[in-house]
Amino acid sequence: MHSVKWKLTLLYTFFMTLLVCLLLAILLSLSSSELLSSVQQQIKEHVYDSLEDIRYDGQELYIDSNIMDVNNGIYMSVYDSNGKFIYGRLPYSFSARPAFQDGNLQTIDDGSTRWYIFDVVQTINGYGSLFVRGIVSVSDAEQSMRILLRTSLIILPALVILAAIFGYLFIGRTLRPVNTMIKTVQEIQEGSDLSKRIPLTRGGDEFHRLAECFNQMLSSLESAFQRERQFTSDVSHELRTPVAVILSHCEYLLEQKTLPSEIRQELEIIQTRAKGMAQMNAQLLLLSRADQNRQPLHFEQVNLTDLLEIILEEQQEDAGEKQIELQSRLAPDVTMTADETMMIRLFENLLTNAIRYGREHGWVQVTMNTDGEAAEVSVKDNGIGISKEHLPHIWERFYQADPSRSDSRQGAGLGLPMVQWIVRAHHGTIQVQSLEGVGTEFILRLPLRQPTDKVPDAFPPSQRQGVPPAEPPQ
Repeated sequence: MHSVKWKLTLLYTFFMTLLVCLLLAILLSLSSSELLSSVQQQIKEHVYDSLEDIRYDGQELYIDSNIMDVNNGIYMSVYDSNGKFIYGRLPYSFSARPAFQDGNLQTIDDGSTRWYIFDVVQTINGYGSLFVRGIVSVSDAEQSMRILLRTSLIILPALVILAAIFGYLFIGRTLRPVNTMIKTVQEIQEGSDLSKRIPLTRGGDEFHRLAECFNQMLSSLESAFQRERQFTSDVSHELRTPVAVILSHCEYLLEQKTLPSEIRQELEIIQTRAKGMAQMNAQLLLLSRADQNRQPLHFEQVNLTDLLEIILEEQQEDAGEKQIELQSRLAPDVTMTADETMMIRLFENLLTNAIRYGREHGWVQVTMNTDGEAAEVSVKDNGIGISKEHLPHIWERFYQADPSRSDSRQGAGLGLPMVQWIVRAHHGTIQVQSLEGVGTEFILRLPLRQPTDKVPDAFPPSQRQGVPPAEPPQ
């Protein structure tokens, strides 16, 4: 697709070409008419002026030699009353012998040339009548027009090219504020910094007002996201105490041996729900801190092979409840620079999801390879899979493919967003492949060495309400 600059340049060039052609056509038309009128006027004036060069002294007829001169292509000749040539010059190629017509302009075409002929009768006392004739080539005048036309056809492409070049430069200069806006918005999107503003152009033109509108919108968005982050953080903090109180009271009451079975069953339900709420609260708090770039990461050397083996062993009990076989194929002694706590959360979430949505008597397979630069980890299951319509949304917070199936053992839709942030915080990538009814595979690539301890913003403000930009599904 062509840019607006090119489209405007082509439009500008088209109309400039059209305008120049129209002006040239009008100019040539007027010039042709004006040129012929000028030739006609000149021949008449020249013939009448030539009458003064003819004198008669009573005995001899005197004709001034000026009549022999060819001025402006006009040939003059003098004839007696019988039409006999007396004096003057005739064009070399003129062969016609038209009748004399006093004061009448004739147009003669002898096949190769068109001529204007103008005759005037001069009556001289004592001598008689003379015919003074002027002859001029119309074709010569038209030849000048043809030269002008050819010159115009040569100049026209040059004018079109110049119009296109200057139009492109002028439009580019005019649209420069738009390019500045685009660049600023891209920097805001890439850097997730809503505090940046678009530079305002001088004056109060449309671009200036547009930049002002964008800046006002950015201010509103920055304020809204700041309030949202603060609200999430505050709610997470405030919920920690009441949830902890609920859990502690449940544990205390469940320790009572004399507790009736019905009450014990209800308390266990409350405890399960409260644990889920505590987990959700912890995830919300982490994501809230991540949004504000306040979540600290403590990088250290972590043996990823040992870590995955420990996590797999811990997940054996949950997998055993559904008779799911945990399989592993891990490269030995893979060490990377990472936050160990975050790595535990990362793989626990992936394995918990794989077991939760896995089939009874199914399997979950964890494989890890390394190329010396990064570790490639795959968590694959043969569970229920994710439908194509739900797959793009799994990175959204609180998103669940089928909310109607939610129970106390399921999460709140915060696990995968947290997984994504952890991967990005370690400068890695994550992809997902899934077919409904076949299974799901998460593929991670984690650098073995971290280039910096700066935590990237995994959730740009402009996308926190939508789908975080993950690697596209394969």
